[in-house]
Formats: sequence, structure tokens, C-alpha cells
Amino acid sequence: MDAVVVGAIAIAALAIGVILGWLLAGRAGEPVRVKLNEALVNLAAEAEKNRRLGEVEAQLASERDSAASLKAQLAGFESGQEEREKAFEARLAELKEAKDALSAQFSVVGGKLLEIV
Repeated sequence: MDAVVVGAIAIAALAIGVILGWLLAGRAGEPVRVKLNEALVNLAAEAEKNRRLGEVEAQLASERDSAASLKAQLAGFESGQEEREKAFEARLAELKEAKDALSAQFSVVGGKLLEIV
């Protein structure tokens, strides 16, 4: 009979615990549920931020590669421009020398023509 009494007391204690837990969960559980929902919303927002961060980092790497390529291309254009300017200056100097030589030759020819006439 002792086992029956102990079993009955255990079942009664279990029933009282379930009823008390249900009552307390109904009253005190609401703020916990609200906090849990807020935590879930915050977690989802952070997950979205992390996803976007990955996309932005990939885009940043792509832009950096593009910038490096454009810098190399610009350096090539600038060096080509410097070479063209040097060639232009050299050609201009050649033309001035040719002009001076032709002027000298015309002076000589003109002098000879005046001597003949």
C-alpha cells in the first residue's frame, strides 16, 4: 500500500506541476514570446545583412580589379602620349632645320640670279 500512496502522491504532484506550469506560462509566457519573436526578427535581419555583405565584398573585389586594369591602361596611354609628343618635337625640329636649309639655298640661288641679270 505504500507504493500505491507514493504513486498517487507522485501523480497528484505531477498534475499540480502541469497546471501551475500552464498557468504561469500563460501569464508570464507572453513577454517571453514577444522577446523570442523580436530575437527571430533580429536574427533574420542580421542574416540578410551578412548575405548582402558577401555580395558587396564580391562587388568591391570586382571594382578593385577593374580599377587596377584601368590604371594599367591609363599608364599605357600616358606612355604612348609621351612617345608621340617626343616624336612630334623631333619632327618639328627636323622641319625647322629643313626650312633653314631651304632658306639658305634660296638665298644662294637668288644671289646667283641677281649676279646673272
